[in-house]
Amino acid sequence: MCYTPGMETDDGRKIDRKGLEAIRIRAVQRVEAGESPETVIKALGFTRTVIYQWIAKYREAECVNENETPLLVI
Repeated sequence: MCYTPGMETDDGRKIDRKGLEAIRIRAVQRVEAGESPETVIKALGFTRTVIYQWIAKYREAECVNENETPLLVI
């Protein structure tokens, strides 16, 4: 694992809701396109369990809103 100075103070809590939602949607779309969930989430710097929560929420919302991009408000 690579250490980046200041990384311990930068996390998802400092990203606004719209920005975080965009990250979630792009991450899930990358997984849906065939990329490994672990690879995607590691590149984003979030914990591994988070990607599976995002995928579940995305698929749940996808069933409800078939004609729209599902929102991932968690």
